[in-house]
Amino acid sequence: MPAFASPFTKELRTNHVPSLRDRGHIQSLLIEPRKRLSEMNSKISELERSLNELKRERDILEEEIEQHALLLTPFRRLPDDMLREIFIACLQDDRNAFMSCREAPLLLGLVCRKWRDLAYSTPTLWASLHIPYPVPVDRTLVMDYHLLRTDVEMAMVEKHYTAVKDWLHRSGACPLSISFCCVHLGGRGQNMHMLQGVVETYVKILLDFSQRWRSLELFIPFGRCLNPIADLPATSVPNLKHLRLTFSHDVQESQSSQWSSSSLLTAPTLKTLYISFMPFRLSSVPNKWDHLTSLTLSSSTPFLSHNVRTVANLEEAYAIFNKCRRLVHCALDIFDVPAVATVSGVLSLPHLKSLSIIDSCKTLSTLFECFADMASIRGISYHSNVLPSNHRQSPLITLLERTDKQIEFLELDSRHFTFTDLTTIFDLASNVRHLVETWTSRDILPVSRSQNLIVPESFNLHKVFLNLLVAPRRDGGMYFPRLLSLHLGRPCKLSDMDILFFLQQRMEGSLNSGSGGEGIVPLQRMSIKLLSHNEEIDISSRLSKYSSLKVEIGRPDPRRLLLTPKMTIDPGIGCAARPIPAIILALD
Repeated sequence: MPAFASPFTKELRTNHVPSLRDRGHIQSLLIEPRKRLSEMNSKISELERSLNELKRERDILEEEIEQHALLLTPFRRLPDDMLREIFIACLQDDRNAFMSCREAPLLLGLVCRKWRDLAYSTPTLWASLHIPYPVPVDRTLVMDYHLLRTDVEMAMVEKHYTAVKDWLHRSGACPLSISFCCVHLGGRGQNMHMLQGVVETYVKILLDFSQRWRSLELFIPFGRCLNPIADLPATSVPNLKHLRLTFSHDVQESQSSQWSSSSLLTAPTLKTLYISFMPFRLSSVPNKWDHLTSLTLSSSTPFLSHNVRTVANLEEAYAIFNKCRRLVHCALDIFDVPAVATVSGVLSLPHLKSLSIIDSCKTLSTLFECFADMASIRGISYHSNVLPSNHRQSPLITLLERTDKQIEFLELDSRHFTFTDLTTIFDLASNVRHLVETWTSRDILPVSRSQNLIVPESFNLHKVFLNLLVAPRRDGGMYFPRLLSLHLGRPCKLSDMDILFFLQQRMEGSLNSGSGGEGIVPLQRMSIKLLSHNEEIDISSRLSKYSSLKVEIGRPDPRRLLLTPKMTIDPGIGCAARPIPAIILALD
């Protein structure tokens, strides 16, 4: 029984109803227990406060221990040289660095003080920079988005000047990779003068670092703001190795003549040259390109009657190859002239590994007949704007006949070949490992209504293309026996059964190829885009036994009615690009 129990406890537990006298006596007996209960609650509250205080102290100690323990982690113990290498690996390797806090190198400086000091004292991190025009774009002002409208925007531009200079100064003595994209210099009156003044200020900043330019990408708008760069002597760019120029569509003749005679185009250290929408004739460029190893001339003037913009006629293309004998990679657009033209002579390109041609010339075969010593070539990309004909052999056949079957990468558009030409091409490129079938970047030349197409529109060319890849040859083998990857980049009218049949035939052919004949290598990868979004069968489950095979099937969104081809965009200056295939670069 508790110490505070009363003599009436037993009676209280019964149904006895106490009288008034008993109630008073009970109240007096409860005074002491209630006092003791209050004291206990006070002690409990005090103990709880002490416990909470101890818990808070414990949490503080644990946090301090954890923070100090972080200093002992292996990453904290890395030497500065190793950290710098990790920082450099964080940079984008396919474009110049953006001035953004969301990516390196600025992002690295936001982690901690040590990282900031280390990043800002590492010149290599600041050796590349993309400089866009900094004024925010107002999408509601379609025509005047590029104009300076407020003092606030002008102040932001001036702040950007300082940031660009500070960035480039942090690069120390490192060679620089810079891309500069300024907006189209349109507009009227004071706004246009303000805009030109802004661009001229950026140009002055860049000129201060011209001695360290290693790679330079420029979008050249209408106007003379970038002419000081064109006027630079070769001695001012002793380290320039890569130059990319993209001209605006409305560049005037006086401006283009200044760029055609620019020393940048003939810098002795220049190795890579890319010119897009070139507004001048190639004959006006000084003949000093024997040091180039990579040349791309794409989508340039003149305008032909069929509105196809190309680079060079047949004679100019011959001259380019003749004076660029050290080329390793080359991409040209070749157009026709009103008069029938041919070329002759010997062209030796002993170092050429990849060649990309867009053919708008009916006599291109005469150029390829001049090629000699093509043993080093490994990749060809050929597209045509000329309709196939049974009376004209494809120039690609002439080119492949001079490669001694050493091609490992081939890109083409099967629409531009007759069936006979296609089988001949397959025979001449028997060592191809990577095959790409995709559409030409431009539409083929328009034909008169009286001229009939070689292949009717209802003909399923892709199905014929795949069936040809598994059809037996006269020797019992297959075309492209060493084929590792196949990419069909144009939306295809194929069913799932067509794809499954092709893959099974190809894979089973590799498994059943006899050791006595030519062995067929198992296909490793296939990517294809379909016009239909419905999945008819489960292809993956039926191909599960081929563990080395990877299949990517792109199906259109059923909510979209039209398929729009994706254009390759260069992230440096935002212009349409025709880059050298990565697989060719891997062959170096």
